[in-house]
Amino acid sequence: MKKVLISTLGRGQKENGKYDYKEGVYFLPDGREVRTKLVSKALIDYIKPDEIYILGTRESLWDLADELIGSYRKVLIPYGINKEEFWEMFRIINKEVDVSGKDIYLDITHGFRTIPLLVSTVVNLFSKVKGARVKGLFYGIFEAKDEKGRIPVVDLLPILELNEWIEGFTLFKNYGDGDFLAELIEEKLSGLKPEFRREAGDLKKLSKLLRKYSQAVGFTAVNFIPKFTDQVVRIINNIKSVPADFNSVELLKASLNETYEEVKKEDAEEWKNQYKIVKWLFNKRRYSQATIALEECIFTYVLEKMGINYLEKEIREKLSKAFREDEKKNKFFSPELNSLFSKIRDLRNMTGHAFMQKKATEGHIKDAIDKLKNYVEETYKVLTNNNADNIKNKEELENYLGFSK
Repeated sequence: MKKVLISTLGRGQKENGKYDYKEGVYFLPDGREVRTKLVSKALIDYIKPDEIYILGTRESLWDLADELIGSYRKVLIPYGINKEEFWEMFRIINKEVDVSGKDIYLDITHGFRTIPLLVSTVVNLFSKVKGARVKGLFYGIFEAKDEKGRIPVVDLLPILELNEWIEGFTLFKNYGDGDFLAELIEEKLSGLKPEFRREAGDLKKLSKLLRKYSQAVGFTAVNFIPKFTDQVVRIINNIKSVPADFNSVELLKASLNETYEEVKKEDAEEWKNQYKIVKWLFNKRRYSQATIALEECIFTYVLEKMGINYLEKEIREKLSKAFREDEKKNKFFSPELNSLFSKIRDLRNMTGHAFMQKKATEGHIKDAIDKLKNYVEETYKVLTNNNADNIKNKEELENYLGFSK
């Protein structure tokens, strides 16, 4: 990948009526020392960038950049004194700085006021939408000279990485998606030295289990969601110490334990455990999957009440046919159960066929969500009220399903 160094430039300090930066010995992360006025100059041999962009205002020390850096692309940005200028700054950087598919190294040492904060945020955004990779975020701390008078140049990349962990936690908590976290863990593991990687074995297991969990959620595997959640919780609670780069994993424990409480099996009646998954999927905004799980929950309810193994695939298929035929007859099921199932089936058909109907409108989507919410609530009421009356003529239904004890 091509390397891009993006540096910010201000106008320095005013001394004797002239603006300038003080010269200093900058101490780089690899141990080398460079005497210069600009950190970007010190970073050039360290990074060996293919392209250099310098961002600054009209009053920035462009003559100094010309003298020390030589070949670079100048990007003029506003001062950032109001929100309109901040958005204009974003527009200019987006237009002028080509980072697509490249490794980005950012130097924010000499930025003007709040410009470094905005630039670091924009670069992090580019890593999401333009396939760029942020490889370094450098800052020379002039006031933190060591006993030899050297100025440390620190890599603040963990600040941007923390944003990635936050994004991963958000996806996991709000949508039940653990893939992003798994990718983060795997990427960080790949950067560890072999001896540290061996010590972090449980983290490798954690990433694999997070992927299993995400796959189960993605396919609405209602029996596996609690199982894999339990496995993830067990392993993360057993992790006692992690390398410094993985300290954010500690934040995941609370979310994982909370998720497990929401989906774990704790009822003797399996349909009630599946109903918990339905509500959980709905709250995660996985509406189509919640609709599928809700219909399957009713199948499980009927088969459990009849003493039939609810995992019998052929019987579940015949039960679906029985509901279709019994919709207006009420021979097998109560009118309430038939009515409820009919509404859920219609909604499942609509969502299962991706709203591919001539008369489908945008309003149908919101309407479908409202209906689903009502059906979820109605299901629990119907299935827990007068249970004995919901299934009629059990013997005839058994014969219809081809079940024999």
